[in-house]
Amino acid sequence: MHRLAFVVVLAAAACRGGADTPPTEPDPKAPPAGKSTSLGRALRVDVDGAGACALLADGGVACWGNGQPAPRLVPKIADAVEVVQSCARRASGTVTCWNADLETRDLDGATGALQLARGPDGPCLVTAARTVACAGEDGKLASVAGFEDVRALGDHRGAYHCAALAGGRVACAGRLDGLGLASSTEPTHALVPDIADAVGIVTISQGRACALDRAGAPRCFGPDAAKLPARVDQLSGNGCVRRGAELLRFTHRDDTGWDWRVADAGGPIADVSCSGAAGCVALATGAVRCWGPNDRGQLGDGVATTARPPAKLEGLPPMVAVGAGHGLTVALSKDGQLWAWGFMTHGPRLPVRVLDGVTHFAVGNSYVLAARGRHAVAVLDGDHKIITERLPELPDDPRALAAGDPHTACAALADKTLRCLRDGAEGASWQTVAGATDLVQLSTSHDLCGVTSAGGALCVLRNDDGTRRILPLAVDKARRIATPWIERTDGTIVRVGDDGAIAPHGKLAGITSIGDGGFAWSPACGLRGGAVVCWNESGGKDAFGVLGRGAAASPGDTRHPEPLRPELRATAVAAGYAHACAVDEAGAVWCWGDDRDGGLGRGRVVHAPQPTPVVELGP
Repeated sequence: MHRLAFVVVLAAAACRGGADTPPTEPDPKAPPAGKSTSLGRALRVDVDGAGACALLADGGVACWGNGQPAPRLVPKIADAVEVVQSCARRASGTVTCWNADLETRDLDGATGALQLARGPDGPCLVTAARTVACAGEDGKLASVAGFEDVRALGDHRGAYHCAALAGGRVACAGRLDGLGLASSTEPTHALVPDIADAVGIVTISQGRACALDRAGAPRCFGPDAAKLPARVDQLSGNGCVRRGAELLRFTHRDDTGWDWRVADAGGPIADVSCSGAAGCVALATGAVRCWGPNDRGQLGDGVATTARPPAKLEGLPPMVAVGAGHGLTVALSKDGQLWAWGFMTHGPRLPVRVLDGVTHFAVGNSYVLAARGRHAVAVLDGDHKIITERLPELPDDPRALAAGDPHTACAALADKTLRCLRDGAEGASWQTVAGATDLVQLSTSHDLCGVTSAGGALCVLRNDDGTRRILPLAVDKARRIATPWIERTDGTIVRVGDDGAIAPHGKLAGITSIGDGGFAWSPACGLRGGAVVCWNESGGKDAFGVLGRGAAASPGDTRHPEPLRPELRATAVAAGYAHACAVDEAGAVWCWGDDRDGGLGRGRVVHAPQPTPVVELGP
């Protein structure tokens, strides 16, 4: 079966770590941050992608991120003097590295190392002879030509290294065409002209590097060189600067545009490190604070953003229905109030009331279609807030609604027609879909499909030329459809294949109110005997916690419906792209799964623009 074009797959959610959702209030159930002293004071901090490590005052190393939401001590290290890229330079001059499981090994040949830096396949170091050597994919060190008498080495940025030499000159090696130091793409090495007093170096991007002189003035070169503050004490990539004890970040304001601005780090800072996925500072007090997304635990606040068990939303009136989309959740109260939270890009992380008098609603990926009788309304993400847009009035009373994206809305009406909203020369109007008649329930979790009053089912497919065709499904006694699942009146469940074929699915027998998030990693959930059960048809590890089982799910059992942990009895359930929600018997809403877009409605700060305390580090 071909998917309808209006079922939107948003690429931004596939890479997840790149969203820029603004923050709201912290999760009140999160553990207190920055209060424990179990790991000690930090002197330095190093951020590498979605992970970070801190050099502790006692010579230890603590790391977090890359799936670990709270710092863990790296074993067998008590004399570290520098930390870079999951490796530590030790007082003995050896270099010890570790993997994601914190298993350590010494880097062969790294004796008497004077400095560490990031390399293309592992760490690079300034040797005791003040040359440069880098670890390859095999973990063995190899010399890098073009560097002699090195004072400070910068990180490898995709194609090149740069170093400040003892005499004050700057040397670069690698593919230097991006820096404007060579015309060829072949690896070479060269001295940077017009810089003669460098004491430090930072390689920021493919086309920009900067040196610091003795007076703290940055000297940048390359075609992407940008204006920096006149004096700095430490540069880091991705818009982070230490000036004295101040943190400066390259940020945007609507009134004056992009510029370097002082950021509140919570106190005087001693060290700063940034990557494209996060930034952290070590304060003079020994505490560590981080900012940025938290999809891999980069903030170190001890609160996982995935694999969450069900949590109850407080402060809502009794609800009767819930819908989950792409980082979006809505719920309908008994008296017709429609509440929404967690839009993909911006919008609220805590529930807000958006409409009254709602009789029907349907949730798309980032769009809600609601009806108040025949009055149709679109609920959209309006850039930092939820907005509503009035749509043309429906020709008759709705039986069921379907929502794809902001340009597609369909309604099964009491006059037995299926009408979909179309834009034309004279504006938008509800147009009849020929051949789709007498539908009483609709589904858009995969394709636009529906169940007829006689117990049949069909899907509306879009051809390559934009026209539509009707695909009847060979099933009877159909009661409800949530593609690819069809519930039948005798309690059996069948699955609709990609070609429209119907196959029995015995393991789901007796499950009702099925919802399916529509993608391989999405949850499918339903009610069995009043208890919520979830599964994932593709199997595999439940990385986002969409099955509501916490860390208990294993790759072998995700295909089989199992109750949430703890068990939740409910009257309604909805499955979204990477989260799910349910309404319990008292009308309270519970949600679980991935909370990076705020779809769980807990007010969780997942993207923090200002530094957030790292637990267990500092006074």
